[in-house]
Amino acid sequence: MKVRQSLILSSLLFLASVLLSPKWLVPLAAWVVPILLIRLFRTHTLWKAILLVYIPTSLGGIIANYGVVPYPLPIFLGILLLGGLFGLIPLLLDRWLHSRLPDLLATLVYPAAVVLLDYWTASGPQGVWGNVANTQYGFLPLMQLASVTGIWGIGFLIYWAGPMVNLLDERWRQKASLRPAMLYGGLLLLVIAGGGIRMLTAPQADKNIKVAGLSVNNLFILQRMYEAEKGEPIMIPSRISQSDPALAELSSVYPAFFAESSAPRFTPVLQAYEESLENLFQQSLRAVDEGAEVIVWSEGSVTCLKFMEQDFIAMGQQFAAEHQVYLFFPMAVFLPDQFDTGQPYLENKVLSIDPQGTILHTYYKNVPVPDLEPSVPGDGKLAVFATPHGKISPAICYDADFPAMMRQLSELDSELLVLPSGDWDAIDPIHGRMALIRGIENGCAVLRPVNQARTLASDAYGRVLALDDFFADEDHLLIVDLPIQSVSTLYGRFGDWFVWVCGMILIVCCGLWIWTIVAQRIKLRRTD
Repeated sequence: MKVRQSLILSSLLFLASVLLSPKWLVPLAAWVVPILLIRLFRTHTLWKAILLVYIPTSLGGIIANYGVVPYPLPIFLGILLLGGLFGLIPLLLDRWLHSRLPDLLATLVYPAAVVLLDYWTASGPQGVWGNVANTQYGFLPLMQLASVTGIWGIGFLIYWAGPMVNLLDERWRQKASLRPAMLYGGLLLLVIAGGGIRMLTAPQADKNIKVAGLSVNNLFILQRMYEAEKGEPIMIPSRISQSDPALAELSSVYPAFFAESSAPRFTPVLQAYEESLENLFQQSLRAVDEGAEVIVWSEGSVTCLKFMEQDFIAMGQQFAAEHQVYLFFPMAVFLPDQFDTGQPYLENKVLSIDPQGTILHTYYKNVPVPDLEPSVPGDGKLAVFATPHGKISPAICYDADFPAMMRQLSELDSELLVLPSGDWDAIDPIHGRMALIRGIENGCAVLRPVNQARTLASDAYGRVLALDDFFADEDHLLIVDLPIQSVSTLYGRFGDWFVWVCGMILIVCCGLWIWTIVAQRIKLRRTD
């Protein structure tokens, strides 16, 4: 391949990598990237191929994910650059095997290898962040495949486009049969058509439930804390990112506050905790007046110190009992005594309170954001509550980025996932839409009230039925009649079976390659 052509393809790869950013996502770029990767990696010497692929994808990934990944710059760069090295493994396998296997089988090596790599990554601390299937959230007919294969089948189809388009190009030039490409195109159309039919023929839900999702802006509490300790005012932009250095500066006042929270200068901070809770109750009264039967607040809406906790909980129980609603009461409870011990000093949890004011369950966030959220982790289990309105399960934000754990929704026959969450502008709306995929996988509706992003409510097929933009106005209350039902799915029943299929594909491909080499050597020996 000529130098000019190589640089053009590499530049296009850089551009496509940038366009995959959650900040300005272009879904078509996800299909273009594998095509360019395969072409560049197959048509150059190994080291040239690595440079032409690694440099543009790394630079593009840095631009795309700056402000998205919530870590300081050195850690952020380390994660991106190391991840790029792992991403070379499937390309190396494809390079070694594609010319040694039958054409159709050779096209399966790359997508199968990437799915296995994605699955291994998803079992780590980042969950399914960065999974290519997330980029297609707006194309619901395709996303219905998640109910069968999980996100792995969607990713496989996207990655398969790479070797398949390159094979199509080769065969077109050679005027050879285009049957493999026709097979891929037919299968892709069948999946899309099947997804569309699934949505069109979906049975009507047995029941509707009026739910309310409420989010709040609690940044003013941190603002008061900073002003009390530093003695100077500070403005916090509502769209502040978790990786913003200003947030680290704001958080620097925590040690003094935890050590001297009873000091007079911190009285306005304690009052701010109470004001925030009162605001939540006032907003929830509006939901009650409009007939809401289930009210869910966003992640950490009720913020307080440990000594304040029981009083706040009692107020939540009284509200639920007085107004006869199910109240999902998310708390961020600080444990000052554990601040300097190296142990988690935050309880990020949601209390499920029934209309009698009884606490049915306390759910602790199972997967705190690594190195960012010093909260006590849960036991890895989800719960379900049979109510007159249906079976409801709570979880919290980042937990929904782990499909294997969320598959408990199917096991529990849950009909509604309530997911208090907290995001920031750079990961909106993709993070919310990622959560809705868990609803498709497990056949349940989702209500996701969230701070600093879009609150969403969807049915069991991922259709967004209501949306509230946090930044559009000061009213952060969403109320919707949500159809809920438990839809049986193959993924919910059999889990990550498609990943095992991908593993078998690689085993067969490697085994056939080895057998071919052995057979050739045996033939040579017989000839000698």
